[in-house]
Amino acid sequence: MTDLNPGTRSLASSIDLDATPEQVWEMIATGEGLARWFPIEARVTPGVGGEIWFSWGKGVMEGAARIVAWDPPRRLVSEWGGMHDTYTIESAGGTTTLSVVSSGFGEGGDWDDMYDSVRTGWMFELGGLQHALAHHPGQDRDVVRVVRRCAPDREALAAMVLEDALAPGVDLGAARVGDQVDLELDGLGRIAARVVVGNQPRDLALVTPSLNNAYWRVMLEAPCGGSPEPAMDATLWASTYGLDAPAREQLGRAINATLDRLLGGAGAPVAITPS
Repeated sequence: MTDLNPGTRSLASSIDLDATPEQVWEMIATGEGLARWFPIEARVTPGVGGEIWFSWGKGVMEGAARIVAWDPPRRLVSEWGGMHDTYTIESAGGTTTLSVVSSGFGEGGDWDDMYDSVRTGWMFELGGLQHALAHHPGQDRDVVRVVRRCAPDREALAAMVLEDALAPGVDLGAARVGDQVDLELDGLGRIAARVVVGNQPRDLALVTPSLNNAYWRVMLEAPCGGSPEPAMDATLWASTYGLDAPAREQLGRAINATLDRLLGGAGAPVAITPS
């Protein structure tokens, strides 16, 4: 494959999916498909010269990537800010593999932080794609998310949220993929969950069968786009499928109240979805 950004670093990720190449293409190359696992909203103008518009919420993160290669259902390349994402779909033996190469990373501290953030992001986003295709094929997603901005560093925030707090009796900071845990959500009680992706003490993903196999992320990270003051964001995010609006609103209130308890009331909500 031609190096789209010579002299820079690239990052490769891949995942095996129980789906056809056409199904995977729909998930990466249509607005409806992307919104089932990646951004909260998406629009796609197909073909070379078109664009992919993403939004994780106004004031959180949104923007557009220009499409520079379009070869359904095999290859898609998008460009944003001088960087490229190359999606390649290959099928063999009944399994479809999606590979993503992000290229254009420079050198230095800020680039290192971005490289690590993108590496972690693809780990969890591709896990969400695999989950959506396996458990909710063709089903739209509704996101329930609370972001709380706090002053402590990541280690302090991890201690407040992950260590025997969100899941009493379990140190989520040391949990392994496959471990069964019980989340303690204020107003909802204990909810059985299973760890499916781990990158502690920064992020982990869980699945909650009793909430129609919702896919959860717990994220402890620097604010997207920076912050005028030293800060970290604590985010609890649930990708839900088939939950009605009252159930999602109740879940949002429970997440917000839980973060209130874990953080001792510190930090104002930055984003609550649904609002």
